[in-house]
Amino acid sequence: MRIIASPISLTELKIMAEELLDFFLGDNQFQSTEQAWRKYFLGFGLAARRNK
Repeated sequence: MRIIASPISLTELKIMAEELLDFFLGDNQFQSTEQAWRKYFLGFGLAARRNK
């Protein structure tokens, strides 16, 4: 299966990467929390489990 990303999803991916790097390696300028990241990735985990 080949997935072609749209410009919108690429933009979201860039923003997510910037915020994640800021959370772990930066000064957390976006004021992210561990709970917020868990909530963000929960949907991806549930979708992956459903498609097994």
